[in-house]
Amino acid sequence: MQDLAELRAYLKGEVEESARVDYTAPELFEDAAAAAAPEAGPRGDRGAEGPLTLAGVWEEGQQMADRNSMLLCPGGKTFDKVLKVVQDQSTRLAARTKQRQDRENLESQRQRERKAKMEMRLQGSDRFNRDRGTGGAAGGGAGAERRAARPVGGGGRTTEDRKRQAKAAKAERTPIIIVPAGYNSCLNMYNVKAFLERGEYKSWEEARKDLEQESKRKESLLSVWRSMGKKSPDQDDVEFVVTDVPPSKKEEWKRVVAVFCNGKAWQFKDFPQSKSGAPNYPTKIFSEMRGAYLRFSHQDVPDFVRKWDIEVLTLDRNNRYKDKGVAAQFWKFLDQFLAVSDRGRQLDFTFGKVGLRA
Repeated sequence: MQDLAELRAYLKGEVEESARVDYTAPELFEDAAAAAAPEAGPRGDRGAEGPLTLAGVWEEGQQMADRNSMLLCPGGKTFDKVLKVVQDQSTRLAARTKQRQDRENLESQRQRERKAKMEMRLQGSDRFNRDRGTGGAAGGGAGAERRAARPVGGGGRTTEDRKRQAKAAKAERTPIIIVPAGYNSCLNMYNVKAFLERGEYKSWEEARKDLEQESKRKESLLSVWRSMGKKSPDQDDVEFVVTDVPPSKKEEWKRVVAVFCNGKAWQFKDFPQSKSGAPNYPTKIFSEMRGAYLRFSHQDVPDFVRKWDIEVLTLDRNNRYKDKGVAAQFWKFLDQFLAVSDRGRQLDFTFGKVGLRA
């Protein structure tokens, strides 16, 4: 590579001579010097002191292209392809934005429906009082207003009464899942919803911190909406009730379809099957409901779990992307169990059996 620093210094007028300049063509340099003589100035014009000046170089030079000529795209070339890429990207971005808004609107609608169902379930015990009214012996209050709204000729039910009874009937067909009440298991009321709904597992400590940041408290009864396993997005999610409190009514025990175990026998002391005193009471329990035990791969399986028909679900601490597959495994063996059990024929647990929506 040649060093042009000396030539640049000569062309700027910083040095008198340069070994890289050929002075054997005086006619060319004389013409250039004569043309550049009147323009002596800051470009380093040497004037009469030398045959070549920077002004002469600029005058003899030819500008090949500038920014405007580059944009003319000589040869028929255009920027159509670039414009098409930009337009396609804008179209895809608008489509994704619309899809996200549609999903948010659908989820918001479903949340409103689920909230209405939960309110209906919590108010179910007051249905008898609401129907009879609370206005005293005179029959006043809401009950009297409802009776006044009924047809005069027959005493038939109003549309509101039919809807309320349909919702109550739907609640009686909603399956129940029991989880451990303590903190010595991988799953409890803090983290069960995210795990069963989305296949996202967090330790109950992390889930409790998230709940406290939202100024919320742990609930002993909540709805889990199953969407895993749907064959079509048009199908409605299936509702399951999750609780850490054993039911107090016989009718509610008939709706229990699964129980997550903590590996200890005392967890089942309030189950009606254990009150018989029979040593093999777990056989009766797990023939009527499905048992599951959630653990990490480095944890041992308790003897109680090994002895009875309990499904072991294993999480991999180093491969957390597999958590969703573990949740799907739970729904799969629960479906298989309910498909052949008498309890499954009495409850709504499949996407094809979804009842009236709230």
